[in-house]
Amino acid sequence: MLTRYDLFILPFLYGFVTLGYQILYVRRLVSIFGSSEIGYTLIITIWLFFTGLGAYMAEKTGIRRGSRYISVAIYGLVAVVFYGAIPRLYDIWNLQPGEVTGLLTMAATSVLALVILCLFSGALFVGIVRTVSAHSRITSLSFVYVVESLGSLAGGVALTFVCLTLIPDRYTALVLFLLIVAFMFVKMDKKLLLMPPRVTVGVMCVFAGVAFALGQFGHQYENQEVVAQTNTAYQHLTLTEYESQYTLYSDGLSFFSYPQVQEAEEIHLTMWQKEEIENIAMIGICPPDKIAEILKYENVRIDIYENDRTLLEFLVKHLPEPAGQYYANPQIKYDWGDPYIDITKNGQDYDFVIINISNPTDAVSNRYFTVDFFEHLSTRLPEDCVLSFSLPGRTHLLGRDLQEFLGTIYNALRTGFNNIKIIPGDDYIFLASNDSSMIDLDVNALLAAKEKNQIQTTSVDSVYLSYRLNEFNLLKAQPIYNNELSAANTVSRPVVYYYNSILWASRFSGLEEAVLKFWKENKYLIYILLFLPLISLLNLVKRSVHRPAYFSICFLAGFSGITMEMSLLILYQSHLGNVYSQIGLLIGLFMVGMALGGALPLRSKGTTIFMKKWFYLGAAIGVVVLFGLAMITRLEGHQFLNYLLILGLSFLSGGFSGYLFNYAAVSYKHKYGAEAPGRFYLADLLGASLAGVFISVLFIPLIGFGSILALFFVLYLVYVILHRFVIIGV
Repeated sequence: MLTRYDLFILPFLYGFVTLGYQILYVRRLVSIFGSSEIGYTLIITIWLFFTGLGAYMAEKTGIRRGSRYISVAIYGLVAVVFYGAIPRLYDIWNLQPGEVTGLLTMAATSVLALVILCLFSGALFVGIVRTVSAHSRITSLSFVYVVESLGSLAGGVALTFVCLTLIPDRYTALVLFLLIVAFMFVKMDKKLLLMPPRVTVGVMCVFAGVAFALGQFGHQYENQEVVAQTNTAYQHLTLTEYESQYTLYSDGLSFFSYPQVQEAEEIHLTMWQKEEIENIAMIGICPPDKIAEILKYENVRIDIYENDRTLLEFLVKHLPEPAGQYYANPQIKYDWGDPYIDITKNGQDYDFVIINISNPTDAVSNRYFTVDFFEHLSTRLPEDCVLSFSLPGRTHLLGRDLQEFLGTIYNALRTGFNNIKIIPGDDYIFLASNDSSMIDLDVNALLAAKEKNQIQTTSVDSVYLSYRLNEFNLLKAQPIYNNELSAANTVSRPVVYYYNSILWASRFSGLEEAVLKFWKENKYLIYILLFLPLISLLNLVKRSVHRPAYFSICFLAGFSGITMEMSLLILYQSHLGNVYSQIGLLIGLFMVGMALGGALPLRSKGTTIFMKKWFYLGAAIGVVVLFGLAMITRLEGHQFLNYLLILGLSFLSGGFSGYLFNYAAVSYKHKYGAEAPGRFYLADLLGASLAGVFISVLFIPLIGFGSILALFFVLYLVYVILHRFVIIGV
């Protein structure tokens, strides 16, 4: 007989291990294949969908008591085997080191890595619900949902703040594997195992060891030797070496190579815009040879704004000298706050501001290429200050996809600066100032500045300048100046990383490119998708279909929960900086809210008066969430208030989602006298997976955060109508 403690520990361990592996798998996939918020969403969407499908299949096919333990054993094996084998997928797709992974490749990778694991995870949820139901009189589905949320909270916080900062990922995966083994033997009937317990555990451990051994033989970096790897609060770093050439990878994507003489010397195209140079600001850490070039100027001071202190320590420790000497030069000062805010808070008069972010592929890097940031800089910097950054380009003629990508940033740049010049090439160099006399691309003027500062170069000489700055080459940028196709990139509408996805997909001219372009050119269809939840109201057409209305409310629970959580994560990155150092706190608050919100309907006795009471509470939470979301986009410059508001909304949105799920589950049991854990869990996770795709792939990049307000209002409206006509039956 299972005790109350056993009934609690089963779903708690399930939630702890499941969310733990979710975090590990996401980090593993991202650190190998690289990704933006769109890629993250694809991984989470696939995880949620197949977990829900596994729950539904378990309910339909039936899961006997004995097979639950076998399912746990298989789940443990699959979790650790597939985690260890993920690096082998890099070989299957034949990717090049540091190559950006397309959405279809990431989706296929996620399916291969997650499908079996998630199917068994969903089946285990149903098995736990039936175990609790067989040993207690409580509403088992609601109880398991609440306790699982608490376990997920513990797992998220433990892995984010303890395991992943102090213990390598692979050892954390093994710890979770051991928890699964313990989970399998919680008050179980050992006769139901196919083999004796010791033999079962031994076989599982052997398979786990083999999986991890195989996982070490992936060829992500081909012939490059891995010098060092580490996890920081913001990214996974890998440093490789091949024939004395060092390459730094951040989350699987190439960050920079060292030494690169020509790329380092190209900084002089910016520096030679002034004859006298004193103060330079840099956003982000750059290669040491670029710093060496800047330090050639007498008495120059460099302020580097960077939020990841571990990145500097990693480079100083593992790059060969004189790299460490350049980074430690007394003429350099580091600011470890948020560069977006700190670069202008000291009122420093800079001659140059250099953005060392080569490609805005996510909401964090996107912040520095928006109307908001350029206007912020323009009003706080001296008029003759020159802003400089470079973006990926092409040596030959400008294609339409690249034109639109660069055009979104140019349109944003011209809102803050009136004098802009672009130098085409493999990298398109943008120079901007509010002084009309600045930014001279005349070769003789630049050579004169070089001579005055007595700068010696090996690659950037008169021949290089004559080629790079000739009239024919500069004319390649003309379509960007005249571009009317692209929207201006903003914080609230980060369209640039959607265009970046199109640009990457255009290299292959496949289905991915066609789909992305279709939505870009038919944005009006996205507004139609805003009203997709209204389909749930078809439950009201006939009284005989009222039963599915409960599953519709559960669908809304998952849809609204992920809508809010994904929106808050992207809002955090857009307004406050990199979310990864705080993601454990945000997810933790969401899970606490989900547990508390899910616990409220457990007190329901099924009476109309009682259900109306909880309806008003849910309605009030929905109004507060809607109002709070609207406030975030209005509080520009109020960082602390935005921080508190996002934390509070994370808690409330979790409460709203958990409340809706258990509200529907409790109401269903009171009305029909039975539970349907597989169908309810599938409805919840299906809603969550659809919301993840719509929010991060379409709504926010293409039509902005205002669409989230409209969507949440529609969700709220559907909840009110379904409650009135179905649950209360008025």
